[in-house]
Amino acid sequence: MPLSAIDRGRIRASLVRQSGDIENIQRECPTELQNMLLLNVKAEIQLLDDRPGGLVRWLEQWIGNELEFAVW
Repeated sequence: MPLSAIDRGRIRASLVRQSGDIENIQRECPTELQNMLLLNVKAEIQLLDDRPGGLVRWLEQWIGNELEFAVW
């Protein structure tokens, strides 16, 4: 879905707030937010329920993939 003016404002505000964070997960977020601004798109999490198995199945697959490639 295209970003609204409100979405763009919220992303910019979030990027400003996160600019001082140093944790890994926080450093990944600004990149994703910048990509959203650049592409002018967003995905509503509710759309995942339209997929076969819905959000639960998507999360199971995502977590399974992460665990499969995790370094122990």
